[in-house]
Amino acid sequence: MGSSGSGIAETSEVPIASSESAPRFLPALGWETSQTAILATAANVPLGPDVLEGNFPAYDTIQQLEVGDVLMQAMFIAPRDSWGDEVFPPRSLPLSLDDAHRHINFEGQPGHIDADRLAATVKGWAVDVLVFYGGGDPTSVPAVRAQPSAETRAAAQEQLARLLVPAR
Repeated sequence: MGSSGSGIAETSEVPIASSESAPRFLPALGWETSQTAILATAANVPLGPDVLEGNFPAYDTIQQLEVGDVLMQAMFIAPRDSWGDEVFPPRSLPLSLDDAHRHINFEGQPGHIDADRLAATVKGWAVDVLVFYGGGDPTSVPAVRAQPSAETRAAAQEQLARLLVPAR
C-alpha cells in the first residue's frame, strides 16, 4: 500500500535513463519516481518492472493499486501542427488536476481503477499525463470503480506540482 498506510514511507529514487535536463517528477517523501527520455513516472507505491521497462501505461503496477494509492505517468512528445490547441491546450506549470478529464476509460485499464487524463502543451512539449487511483472492488462483476478521496486527489496534485518541464 502507498503512503496512505503508515504515513511513513521512504523515498526511493529509481536511476534515471536520461540527463537532469529531461522532463521529470521531483521525488518526495513517500513517492518513487522513474524517468526515461520521454516518460516520467511517480507513484506512492513501489514501482514495478513494467515502469522500469518504460511501459505506458504501466498496467502491472496499476493493477496493484489499493485505496489511497496513486500512479502518475507523463509522456513528453514534440507537438504536431495538426493537433491544434484543442488536443494539447497551452498551459503553464504547475499543471492542475482541475483541468483533467475525470473518470476516463483507457484501453486495458482495470475496471476497478479510476483515472484522470490531462493534456497540455508546456514549454514546447506536448504532455500527456495519466493519473491512476487505487480502490474499487476488482472481484465484483462488473468491477466496481471507487472515486479517489479528496485527500488522495490532493496528494496527487502535490506530486503533479513537482513535475519539471524544461524548454524543449
